[in-house]
Amino acid sequence: MEQLSHLPKTRRLVTGHNREAKAIFEFDELLTPVNPTPKGSRPGTSTDKPVGVTLIHRTRNYPVKIQGGKEELAVENVRRGQGEKGIVCQIVDIPPTPEGATPYLHRNESLDYGVVIKGSLQLLLDDGLIETLREGDVYIQKWVALANSALAQLNVEQELMLTLLTLLF
Repeated sequence: MEQLSHLPKTRRLVTGHNREAKAIFEFDELLTPVNPTPKGSRPGTSTDKPVGVTLIHRTRNYPVKIQGGKEELAVENVRRGQGEKGIVCQIVDIPPTPEGATPYLHRNESLDYGVVIKGSLQLLLDDGLIETLREGDVYIQKWVALANSALAQLNVEQELMLTLLTLLF
């Protein structure tokens, strides 16, 4: 995966226990955002400004194992498949949507929580309904694969950083 060194790094501090059951800091590291998809592979995205994703943590099961292994922190876990169980916490940097681009409507088989940290974004439903979110706003996206659910698209007005905590069932 392509590292995006022009985006801000994130410090990740992970606690755990040693063999004597004493609390410790297991990991303290700076993370560089990556581009999880090849440039131009998704309609409605800019080929010169890829989406940056920083994986904070990911589990592969639910309910989670509290003392999960270090593979939960690996950057290779950024990509996720539909219907996978577990929890994903990531920071996503989304560049502005190019003018005239067709928004990419998609469906996730997950429950997504997002907090806009910087900038603003528009959520566009498949029937054309739009809501604009600004810094500090929170959204919850509920997509159920078998239901007649609304599909949403992140249509960004300006540079944006948002944090997603995703529960996958």
